[in-house]
Amino acid sequence: MTMTRRSWLLLLAGLGAPAAATPARAQYAVDQAVRAPFALANASRDGNYWFVRNSLIAGVSPNARDAEQRPALLLAAMNGHGAVVEILLQYHAQVNLTDAQRNTALTMAAGRGFVEIVEALIRGRANVNAANGVGETPLFIAARNGHTRVVETLLRGGADVNQADFTGRTPLAAAERSNSPNKRSVIEVLRRGGARG
Repeated sequence: MTMTRRSWLLLLAGLGAPAAATPARAQYAVDQAVRAPFALANASRDGNYWFVRNSLIAGVSPNARDAEQRPALLLAAMNGHGAVVEILLQYHAQVNLTDAQRNTALTMAAGRGFVEIVEALIRGRANVNAANGVGETPLFIAARNGHTRVVETLLRGGADVNQADFTGRTPLAAAERSNSPNKRSVIEVLRRGGARG
């Protein structure tokens, strides 16, 4: 059966649609609704700002997760995609959602030294003292990895300079055991911030 232009318009308007066409359209809509969160999360990971923006405008949740249950905000933050982080925050992404290891977007950004993203997440009310599955805070990880500017930013944001991990090590102890070339500057910043040890 060939369809005329009028038949197509009626089909699109939902009037007089052939019975065989409706289930296929419905299935397509269901498939897209199921894939959309994964697509948003993957686009966030890849830094595809326009895809993320258009998906959010279309109503996809900013709290979408990928196949490994990592939130879109965490994926954007861990890969240094500041513009994607900003738009997810504008669409009210939950800033303290975690992955399976209890890492937040702030934990990942701090560990990788993305100071601008750390600042954006703090402005978005991220918990600066949130501990991951082994008790490491964003400050602990930034200190261990030698990210001096991130350490300064977290301390200004209210991070507890003496909060220990589950083994009792503090951020200062992590910095002292670090192999980072920035070890001395991190230790100095932590001591100025009141680190004990």
